[in-house]
Amino acid sequence: MHKIALIDPVGGHGGMDFYDYGLAQGLGRNQAEVYYFTSTQTNLRTYPNVKTVLCFKKVWDTSNKWLRLFFFLKGYFKAFQVAKKAGVETVHLQFFDLGWLNVLVMLVLSRFKFQKVLTLHDVSSFKGKNVGFSENFILKRFDKFVVHNRLSYAELLDKLPKKNPIAIIPHGNYLPFVKELAYEVHTDRPLKLLFFGQIKKVKGLDVLLEALGLAIQENPDIRLVIAGKPWHDELSYYKELIAVLDLTEVVTTHFEYIPNEAVASYFEACDAVILPYRKIYQSGVLLLAMSYGRVTVCSDLPAFKEVVDDGVNGYLFEQQNAQDLAGVLLKMAQHKAQLLQVREQASRKLKNEFDWSEIGAKTKAFYNV
Repeated sequence: MHKIALIDPVGGHGGMDFYDYGLAQGLGRNQAEVYYFTSTQTNLRTYPNVKTVLCFKKVWDTSNKWLRLFFFLKGYFKAFQVAKKAGVETVHLQFFDLGWLNVLVMLVLSRFKFQKVLTLHDVSSFKGKNVGFSENFILKRFDKFVVHNRLSYAELLDKLPKKNPIAIIPHGNYLPFVKELAYEVHTDRPLKLLFFGQIKKVKGLDVLLEALGLAIQENPDIRLVIAGKPWHDELSYYKELIAVLDLTEVVTTHFEYIPNEAVASYFEACDAVILPYRKIYQSGVLLLAMSYGRVTVCSDLPAFKEVVDDGVNGYLFEQQNAQDLAGVLLKMAQHKAQLLQVREQASRKLKNEFDWSEIGAKTKAFYNV
């Protein structure tokens, strides 16, 4: 049985445990023995052939950056040690950037002999920093790479110093972890929209607010809930924009981290989830919304277009075009019954194309290439 170390220091701290456990159980179902190394903030789950090791202790319990770095690297070192002792053949890491912190991780990993596989969720960092040297240093030290779509594949291929194998394996659904919520069409109430997740300028909340301002001039029965914590973004900017656009009566804000136990209530209360992003490689929020059984409206970015067929299993609008998004919102408000058909198509696609067992089979096969 192929032994695999799946390592992610975030886990339950930032909602990555759903993805991690999805992949772990998918591999386990395909006769792989998985050691999942993660943070102590992760809720333990039990699956066949999966063992969870909470080796990232105190990483997220301190605001001191040097202490956090110490516990972070200590956790990786312990994970590599335990993996070696267990006879692990493949170490599979996950990065969202190729910056200096992960250079240190690779320096620790260089002391151990494993097949090294990296899932790169964001091929280029949204932080806008120059990571040329660190990027090259890290990419040279992996044997294989996993990305989630064709856009990521093309961009990573251009960056690789050595043309090592890259596999396109999709991000799986959240159906093993969340309950698909019932949905009824209510023609006697406003259309209820949700913007969910960490708020960054790249996610285009300002575009959504501008579109809402245009839409309610024609149809005032549209409401928006914003649920998420700003990230390197000015909270005052969005508050001022809501006021300037005269949206205070139609927008409800929860500018804070939404704990796992409260997430479902936000999706249950909405008709559609809006993702007006300017750039994205893969969106967990998109798949989470579909898993909850909610219609999605996305900007027409390549990564979204690989999942959403406009008017079939979701809606697309021209990126950064508030007028176009306003038109989509008005169409949904006018034809609410169509949301049921779109929802059903989204559910079908989610189950057929984003199943963790299939993803586990593809990932295990890639390890053995």
